[in-house]
Amino acid sequence: MERTPKRPSIKQGVANLEQALASKRRVELRDAAQLEADQAEAALGNARLMATQSQGRVALAKARLQAQFPSMTLPETPEELPLPEIPALGFAAMRDQVIERSHEIGAAQAEADRLATLSERARRDRWADPSVGLRAFSERDGAERGAAVVVSMPIGGGHRKAVAERSASEATAAMAELAAVRFDVQEMADGDFARASAAWDSWVRSREGMNAQVAAVLKMRRGYDLAAMDLSDLLLAERQTHDAFRAEAIARTEALRAITQIRIDSHNLWISEE
Repeated sequence: MERTPKRPSIKQGVANLEQALASKRRVELRDAAQLEADQAEAALGNARLMATQSQGRVALAKARLQAQFPSMTLPETPEELPLPEIPALGFAAMRDQVIERSHEIGAAQAEADRLATLSERARRDRWADPSVGLRAFSERDGAERGAAVVVSMPIGGGHRKAVAERSASEATAAMAELAAVRFDVQEMADGDFARASAAWDSWVRSREGMNAQVAAVLKMRRGYDLAAMDLSDLLLAERQTHDAFRAEAIARTEALRAITQIRIDSHNLWISEE
C-alpha cells in the first residue's frame, strides 16, 4: 500500500519558516536582501496565526464531540486520515447494489402488490359469482316428491361499485408511489456513483500534485542552503507546498466521505462493522 509522505503540519510549517528566518545571518553578510528577511518575518507571522487558529478549531471540535458523546475517549491529537481505497466490487457494482438492496423499494413494492390484490378482489366482488343448487321436496307424507334446480344471480349495487373504485384508486396511487421511490433510489445510486468516482479522481490528481511539489521544495531548500536560491523563491515554494498538502487533505477527506456514503447506501457497510 502506498504510504503518505510525512505531512508538514502547521507547526512544522512554522518550524520551517523559523529555520529560513534563522538564516538572517545571510542578510547580515549581505548575501540576502533585507526585503527577503522581512518577507520571511511576515510569512512566519502568518504561519503562527494559522497554527493558533487550527488549534482553536481542534479544541472547539473536541468540546462539541465531548458534549454530545460524553463517554467517548478522544485522542490528544487528531489521527492521520487513511488513504482512500476503491472497494473490491468497484463503484459501478455498488451503484447497482444501492437499487437491488433498497429497503424503500422493497417496502413500496410490497404495499403496491397488497393494494393491487385488494383492488382485484374488490373488482370481482362487484359482480358476485352465481350459485346453482339442487332442491328436493316431499309432501303429503311422501305421496308427492320432486326436485328442482335453483340458480341465483346476485346483482351488485352502488356500495360494491364504490368499494371497487376506491380500491382501484388506492392501487393506482401505490403504483405511482412505487415509481417515485424507484426514481429517488435511482437518483441516489447515480449520485453516489458520480460523487465517489469524481472524488477519487480528484484525490489522485491532488496527490500527484503534492508529490511533485514536495520534490520541488526539497530541491529549493538545497539550493537555498547552497546560496543558489533567493529567500523569496524558497518562501514561495514553502507556501505552495503547504497549499498542496492542504488541497490533498481536503480531497482525501471528500474521497473517504464519498466512498463511505456509497458503501452505506449499497449496504456494504453497517454500523456494527466499524
